[in-house]
This record gives sequence, structure tokens and C-alpha cells, in this order.
Amino acid sequence: MKVVFHADDFGLTRAVNAGIVEAHQRGMLGSASLMPGARAAADAAALARALPGLDVGLHVTLVEERPILPPDRIPSLVSGERFWPSHTSVFARWASGRWRAVEAAAEAEAQWQRLVELGVRL
Repeated sequence: MKVVFHADDFGLTRAVNAGIVEAHQRGMLGSASLMPGARAAADAAALARALPGLDVGLHVTLVEERPILPPDRIPSLVSGERFWPSHTSVFARWASGRWRAVEAAAEAEAQWQRLVELGVRL
């Protein structure tokens, strides 16, 4: 049996980033998903560039965090400057037709491009 450990929320905070790096350096963790709109994303990207053995993927974020695109380009996804605050609120908006999948796709693409701009090897 093989167990694979993957870290979620890389970029959320510097403390989360430090924990992911430590787990990787100790040989316990092989991959992580990076949230490009989170407050410590640039720090996580720099750490990822310094750790070529850590497989990094995109953690598409459409709840709570800050979007990459300007809010006026994705109005159905945001409340003010941030995404809607809970999965429940996002689901309710989607179920009532007030959350647009085309905007989510554009934001996901922008998040991918942000990681590329930060030099993260995905």
C-alpha cells in the first residue's frame, strides 16, 4: 500500500507555507496546491521555485478569497472585493442562476496565468 500526502491551501498564510515546506523537506509531502489569490501566494510561489521536488498545482479558489480578475469583470462571483464568503452562499447563487460559470472559467484561467507569472512550474 502506498499513501500519498498532498497539502491544500499553499499560499493561504506564511505559517501554512512554512508547514508545507517543512513537511516536504522531511520527506512526508510530495505535492501541494497553491491559491494564487491568497495573501501569502507570492511567498508560496518563491518557496515552490526553491523546492523543485515539490509538485505544485493550482488550487482554484472561488469562495472567500480575493479574485485575480477585477471584481467588475466577474460580478456574479464577488461581494465587494472578495468572493462570496461561504460555499452555501455560492451554491444558493448558482442554484438561483445568479452565479455565472463563464465568469468562473475566466477567473480560473486568470488564476492559472497568475501562477505562471509568479514562475511556478505547474
